Amino acid sequence: MRLISCIALILIVTLGHAQFDNCVLRKNEDEIKVYTCKSDNDRFKTLKAEFMVKNTTLEELENFLRNVANYPNWQYNMTSAEILKHHDDGTMITRSEIDAPWPVDNRELIAQFSVKRFAEKDHIQFTVKTFPTDHPETKGLVRVPFSHAQWEVKKVNSNINVVYTMSIDPGGSVPVWLVNMAMAEGPYISFINLKKQLEKNK
Repeated sequence: MRLISCIALILIVTLGHAQFDNCVLRKNEDEIKVYTCKSDNDRFKTLKAEFMVKNTTLEELENFLRNVANYPNWQYNMTSAEILKHHDDGTMITRSEIDAPWPVDNRELIAQFSVKRFAEKDHIQFTVKTFPTDHPETKGLVRVPFSHAQWEVKKVNSNINVVYTMSIDPGGSVPVWLVNMAMAEGPYISFINLKKQLEKNK
């Protein structure tokens, strides 16, 4: 089970372009729903999650997601995270490491974090996707070749509603069936941690 859970962490880091059809509800606890969805174009299934963060603003969630150094405190089994580059438009290039037990190699993810703001002040979109880079690879780590995650966030009274979608190829020799099986538990734990941190002291 620990092997499955560690692989699941790879899936939550990233924030895709895949079609989210034929979805099956895999987890429904603590007001968090996690679905896996069939994809005709990808080797791996895709992920969809829905949850609400109470008494939280869009700005507070954005600030939380921009606090990259805090990622290991809520993203399941992440060991480190850093900002490689910060652009004037608010886009960030980040690097993170995910721990996995033998025989699965640890992963390294370099991603671009960007924000889209809508005319409606109660709607914001965050995108986290793999970014082509000449940053040197770290010995002993497998760099994730593709991931694309999207957060659609809307304000609902004093709360925010999140619809998170993601597609990924973790690279390396991870068995496809194992990745697909792990796609519910890792995101669920990470979103529970996110909710606890944002909702505390409120």
